[in-house]
Amino acid sequence: MASVALGALFAGLESDRSERTAVDVLRIRPAELPTGLSLGDFSTVARGTQIEVGKYLDRNTFFVGQFRATLAVPGATLERRFGTQFRVRTSLETRYHPLSPSLTTGLQPKAYQVLAAVLRWTRTW
Repeated sequence: MASVALGALFAGLESDRSERTAVDVLRIRPAELPTGLSLGDFSTVARGTQIEVGKYLDRNTFFVGQFRATLAVPGATLERRFGTQFRVRTSLETRYHPLSPSLTTGLQPKAYQVLAAVLRWTRTW
């Protein structure tokens, strides 16, 4: 029930804020956290919330910034088209990895910064 209510709340915030700002994409949603990972009670929802703001820099370049309520390094994605066949996408984001299973409480997840680059070649015939 809580996830449905949060989804409705975030959808309303997205549509309202995207109309008032000059961004092309605005997404507010709970971040993907591994199953069983807990950052606390209410703070799990607050810290897990991820905000993505995207903007076309020109006709072929798109930039997305990703922010969380934690002190994690903000993420970014840059995608560039070269003609109709090639695209390059680079991204940097923070992922959370749970520690080894334990019976103790209050364990904090380990944060990793992930850097990726993808070259995509599309061929049609």
